[in-house]
Amino acid sequence: MGATELGPIVGMIEHWIDRLHQYWGIEAKLSPFDGEFDLNIKAECSDGTRYLVKIMRPGCDPGLVEMQCDALTHIHASTTSVNVPYVIQSIGGHSVETLMDEAGEARLVWVLSFLEGVDYAGFTPKSQPLISDLGRSMALLHTALDGFQHLALQRDFKWNLLQASWITDRLSVISDVPRRELLGSIMMEYAECLDSVLALPSVAIHNDINDYNLLASGTLNHTPVISGIVDFGDMCAGPRVCDIAIAGAYIMLDHPRPELALSALVAAYHS
Repeated sequence: MGATELGPIVGMIEHWIDRLHQYWGIEAKLSPFDGEFDLNIKAECSDGTRYLVKIMRPGCDPGLVEMQCDALTHIHASTTSVNVPYVIQSIGGHSVETLMDEAGEARLVWVLSFLEGVDYAGFTPKSQPLISDLGRSMALLHTALDGFQHLALQRDFKWNLLQASWITDRLSVISDVPRRELLGSIMMEYAECLDSVLALPSVAIHNDINDYNLLASGTLNHTPVISGIVDFGDMCAGPRVCDIAIAGAYIMLDHPRPELALSALVAAYHS
């Protein structure tokens, strides 16, 4: 990358270094992470303390950020047994600040504690004890979220499993005939069981427990564990089984014995 291309990045980093110090009193070196829509930045202080700075896309609904902050606060007030980030209050005592970015656009900015660990996607081995710990961690998360309510949980978006019927009308984009037929049969089964799922209690769920939103830690001498659950940006109201289904789909990916992996997840959750 040439100096011309680096210029805007350096300017952006310097801008947020200044804002982080001004509004949170944190002096740190910043390193951007990849993000689909928003800017996520790791802030590392000279004493080794680290934070995650989340700079939301322009026009982001404030309610969605407020929901995440309130949910994390609710979880920490409910339990210490599940590891999710803390919201770091600004100097002004706010969970979220509205700040101008380097281009003059208003952004919602909030800061979280930084959780240590390796994302589940890159962690090996994906042992049965680790999968069982995920099931246990999900159950603790659901217990901690019990009673949490927020208007933004009622979301109309395609990642809500209760609204997945849109897939049926899009199957024609799958050119591989056997795969299209397989997906069609899955959607028929979905339609048949949807009423039963809709009859289940609708509560606050994470809704995106995928292999990059899970952190794991462990060594050859220590049993691997789930060290954190992150990114509550797709939270919504729905049956808890939706979280189990999402996590189950990811833990079975490339697993040599997918049925065993799913069984371990569900058994640990149920226990």
